[in-house]
Amino acid sequence: DSFRDLQGFRRIVELGVGDEIILKASEAEIDALSAVSDRLLTAASVDAAAQADYDFHEAIIALGGNRTTLAAYRMLSPVIIEVMRIGKSARPVQADTHAAHAEIVAALRARDRVAYAYLLSRHLDFGLRFVAATGDPRT
Repeated sequence: DSFRDLQGFRRIVELGVGDEIILKASEAEIDALSAVSDRLLTAASVDAAAQADYDFHEAIIALGGNRTTLAAYRMLSPVIIEVMRIGKSARPVQADTHAAHAEIVAALRARDRVAYAYLLSRHLDFGLRFVAATGDPRT
């Protein structure tokens, strides 16, 4: 339940900032977002991969331009990073995560709201497979 709550919060926030990014982000800012995701490819440990993954998602929030939203997201960073760390320790997924991030960046670059919403939701849902492994009957 805690995982679903956290992912639900992230979905609301990360989808919510999408329109602002699509309307206002420059190509240079989207390039910088892509560069943040590239850190996943050189992460040498589970902790480094989780931090790189978090940094990408925080960069999405930052591009939304709302300081309060960014501050709230950052308050949850220890919990978000821990969830990311658990998933990455169960199965190293840096390349898969990087590919998902690249699709999200491409949707933002194309200014495609529907693709952004779909790809981000699919990416956030990826972690549910780790919850399903615990035998939760609602999955």
